[in-house]
Amino acid sequence: MMRFTNQMMRKMGTTTMNIARRPMQMAIRKYRVTQKQQGFGQKRPKFFEKLERKEQGGPFSFFLVVFLIPLVFANQFQRYHIEEAREKGWPQIHRMNARIAKKIREGRVEGPDNSETERILKNYKMDKKTNQKVPEENHYEYILIGGGTASIAALRAIRKNDPNGKILIVCAENKAPYERPPLSKELWENEANPTNHTFQNYKGEQTSIYYDDVNQENVTLLTSTTVTNLNINDKSIKLDSGFEIGYNKCLLATGAEPRVLAQAADMEKVTTFRTIADYDKVAQDLEKNKDKNIVVIGGSFLGTEIAYAIGKKLKEMKSKGTVTQVFLEREVLSRILPTYVSELVKQALENVGVKLVPNVTVGNIEYDNNKEKVKLELTRKNWLSADYVINATGVFPNIELAEQAGLEIDTNNFGVSVNSELEARGEVFVAGDVCSYYDSKFGRRRSEHHDNAMATGKTAGYNMSCEVAGKKKKEHTYQSMFWSGMGKDLHFEAVGQLKAQNKTVAVFEKIALAFEGEQWRFAQNTSTGQFTCHPQSGIIYYLNEKNVIEGILFVNKDKPSFKKARKLIGKSMKETDDFTGLL
Repeated sequence: MMRFTNQMMRKMGTTTMNIARRPMQMAIRKYRVTQKQQGFGQKRPKFFEKLERKEQGGPFSFFLVVFLIPLVFANQFQRYHIEEAREKGWPQIHRMNARIAKKIREGRVEGPDNSETERILKNYKMDKKTNQKVPEENHYEYILIGGGTASIAALRAIRKNDPNGKILIVCAENKAPYERPPLSKELWENEANPTNHTFQNYKGEQTSIYYDDVNQENVTLLTSTTVTNLNINDKSIKLDSGFEIGYNKCLLATGAEPRVLAQAADMEKVTTFRTIADYDKVAQDLEKNKDKNIVVIGGSFLGTEIAYAIGKKLKEMKSKGTVTQVFLEREVLSRILPTYVSELVKQALENVGVKLVPNVTVGNIEYDNNKEKVKLELTRKNWLSADYVINATGVFPNIELAEQAGLEIDTNNFGVSVNSELEARGEVFVAGDVCSYYDSKFGRRRSEHHDNAMATGKTAGYNMSCEVAGKKKKEHTYQSMFWSGMGKDLHFEAVGQLKAQNKTVAVFEKIALAFEGEQWRFAQNTSTGQFTCHPQSGIIYYLNEKNVIEGILFVNKDKPSFKKARKLIGKSMKETDDFTGLL
């Protein structure tokens, strides 16, 4: 049979022969191995013996080769290609026969062993959430490196200017782009569904954290894929699979990676909190055993939010477990909030059972003798025991690819330097956590907040595609905002820059109170050091040494006026000015 097949292939050309010979040989080899494993030994069906003894030529042989053999071995051919794709990565599929590749991507491979087919196809189906595809082209009008909010914002802006341009999104995670803020906020509420990652938004609607923008024509999403080389001169990228793709415009939105505690890098019970996988790991662990003692390291917004969320969850579950938040600063969030507002956060945390341990550093981290508990060495040789440790000590921007490409790095802010149009160099734009842009009011800066990713992504996407729509590029002048909160009891929204060392003026209930450094004019009992009154709703203005407003913080305001607040950023004030009527 194989001799006759080779002769047929020679008539059709040596190239076709080389393509078809190996899959057929592999199929027959796999068939024989399968038969042997199932107990047939070396004995083969008479059909194959007759087939191999059949004289070459004649209409019967032609019928076997052209019609019957493809039917018999179709499933084997497809499985061979799937296994080869599994070894070499998804880009290998684009080299296959188009019809087979389409079946593989859509999960329509049919065969007698459905369970085995499902196992093989497990990581290769076109999932509604991941929408994983192969790079169908070797050139795209737009390539977005990074699967976060900045890329989604850029995608939306591009679509407004160029409805049909081909876009490729390269995402390192194995998930489609999603919102990060709900991981430490809404997903922990009772209304949320942690299994499918849905939550109730501010309108009372059940919504998913996944963006659905990737599910449209001419948009290809590659998950579990990284870019190893960005060639600005050739306008091309190289994937970790070795596949090279060209582009017209490129967006660098690689985001940031959480800091890893070197002393606990390989410890399973010590985790960061940045991705869906991190959230699932913690949430599922608590679901299995609610009576766990959890330690959160870090006094930033993320560490405080997750400590509050887990503390509240354990309280609602009537758990015997505890949550302890340890941090370097004297007060929680003290790098951003004035002391009198940190007190509100402290109360909110303690109300849900969170124990605060300030003014400490974490030294050694190790397992106990039974490897069931994690032991943390704190300042002054104090030890803390935990079932689980969450590290929320900040992030590092992913600038390695930018460095490899020769882009300018802002050594002060550790971001990729861009001009006012968010372009780095040679049709490469930057957005999100890695973007170091020039702010007309604050100079060069970098921000790691969700709204900044949205804003910079929108500007970059617009400037990448404006020429197609006959428009001009625009400068990025937007003052982004950010928000945080401890459930529904305490929430913050802010614009500008918040520095706790700045002088602050707080307006609560139409009463203006001036605070500077460690001095405040009332609200503290000088003998006990305890607060005697606590503002619950108001606005705080942050002023620099020249009395210029640099930031505005809204505390428990239902409808903060961001538009008016942005206009006040950079406004020079006097000590005698009335702050009560500004907002």
